[in-house]
Amino acid sequence: MKAQKAPPKPKSRKTTKHYRDMLAVLFKYAIQWGWTGSSPLDGVNRITKIRNERMRYLSDAECFLYNSGHPPHFANAVASASLPK
Repeated sequence: MKAQKAPPKPKSRKTTKHYRDMLAVLFKYAIQWGWTGSSPLDGVNRITKIRNERMRYLSDAECFLYNSGHPPHFANAVASASLPK
C-alpha cells in the first residue's frame, strides 16, 4: 500500500504576486509580437502590498538582556507580549 502524500501547501501571497507578474510580462510580449490579441490577466487585480507574515520571538537570552536594562514595568510588557495569542 502506498503512503498518501500530504496535500500541497497553499502558495504565499508573494509567490502568487510573482506568478501573476511574470504571466503579465509574457502576455505583454505575446501581444506585441502578434501571438495573441489580449491578455487574460487584464481583469485580474495586482497584489500591490505584501505583508510580512513572520512572527519574531525573543530568545530567553534576548529577554534577559532587554529586561536587565529597563525598569520592571517594561519587563511585564515584554513578558505579556511574548504570550501566545
